[in-house]
Amino acid sequence: MKDQLSFGLRPANAPSRLYVTGGGQLIDHEVAEKRHEMDHGWEWSGQNNDQNEKWTDEAIKLAAEDLRKDAAFRLFLGNNLYKKEVAIPFHRAFWGHRAKIKDLVLKSNDFKGATLDSRNMAPDIVWQEPNTKSVFLTEMQRERQLFYGDRVSLYEGKARCLFAIKGIDWDFQQVPIHVLGLADFDLNRKNRMDYIHEFISTNQKDPEELFCGKDWKMLIDLPKFRKAVPENYSERDKWLFILNNFHNLRETPTFLKGGYFEDVIEIAKQLNQTKMEEFMNMLDDFHWRDRVRKLERLTKERVEENAIAVGRTQGRAEGIIEGKAEGKAEGLIEGEVKGTINTIKSFLAANPNLLKKSVKDVAAMFQVDEQLVRPLMA
Repeated sequence: MKDQLSFGLRPANAPSRLYVTGGGQLIDHEVAEKRHEMDHGWEWSGQNNDQNEKWTDEAIKLAAEDLRKDAAFRLFLGNNLYKKEVAIPFHRAFWGHRAKIKDLVLKSNDFKGATLDSRNMAPDIVWQEPNTKSVFLTEMQRERQLFYGDRVSLYEGKARCLFAIKGIDWDFQQVPIHVLGLADFDLNRKNRMDYIHEFISTNQKDPEELFCGKDWKMLIDLPKFRKAVPENYSERDKWLFILNNFHNLRETPTFLKGGYFEDVIEIAKQLNQTKMEEFMNMLDDFHWRDRVRKLERLTKERVEENAIAVGRTQGRAEGIIEGKAEGKAEGLIEGEVKGTINTIKSFLAANPNLLKKSVKDVAAMFQVDEQLVRPLMA
């Protein structure tokens, strides 16, 4: 159970906030619970190691790569430009056995909370079938998430409220909600060989009797799929192969040749080579500038402390700062300011949902000053 904030009257010397832990203990600080995979189930721990995490250059590089992949994923499956070639056949492959999909309309993924203290949610991609009104949510998670099943269920519940017919004449008939969770981590499900898990509310004594038949959820274990070698690739398998590999596809595998998958792969290659190239170059430039600034700072701090370190640091700093900072940095900072702005503009245009975030959040995402982002989001 997640720590819950308790409200009520308190003595003047009492902590301003009290929390109830998963074990029922009342404490004055929040504890982030983490669970560890065990053979017999889950074990809960009150330790929070996030604050001890060190952001090395390799970690930053991996985080930037994940960010690039997530952005490409949204452009790939959540773009009207590729609806006929990508979105419709993708959803038919995963949900065609449950819903008729003739067309799709892209919907906002900004799920606002009902009250000021409610948590907002933003699933990666939301489409709706205009004829049947069926809603399809797709969420990619690259890191292990606590209460992952709860998160997927919450997406379904929130979508059910948002897409319900408005007005007092509503007869309580709901639209079918289909949530697809693509997990890039071990889901720890019982069947060690099965990488697709499908759920719906049923009668426990008669599983074929559905409660309402409108609350479908599907979880995909991507690491487990990568280990599998299907004898015959189904439509789903082909899509999962593309999602696992489309960031580094060089040649089209034989089992994907022929039919619409060749067009899908061409779109994936185009996204990797063009739309995301500028974004990655921009991130590389930002990280390079940070390293130059760090070398400048270290050089100044160590001048009086260690002459040898100063010599080495100045030697490297002069090679980088004088050679690159004077040549490349001047060109970057002075000549590429407009290029950086244009890159951010293009990325915001391709991901309009970012415009709903705060200037501070977007500036942090691109690692630039808020003053640079503010006019672009006005």
